[in-house]
Amino acid sequence: MSPEIEAELRTTVASLRVKTSCQELLILALLPLLEPHQKSALRDRLDAMESGEVVGSRLIEAERVESETAIWVQTMREALDG
Repeated sequence: MSPEIEAELRTTVASLRVKTSCQELLILALLPLLEPHQKSALRDRLDAMESGEVVGSRLIEAERVESETAIWVQTMREALDG
């Protein structure tokens, strides 16, 4: 496998992991039975995701993963606050 294809594959996998995690949170955020403490726990998780760092690697485009993570975190925050 060429280094370019491997880099794209690793970046895609990392991006999918972020999106999957955020979609799970979005489903929880939309459940009408969430209590205030549950919403607080979700916000804490979003804070942790925002402060997390992409592990350095020549095979991962860290900026791309961080950018997509930021977009998904913002989407989740809007769903929680909406």
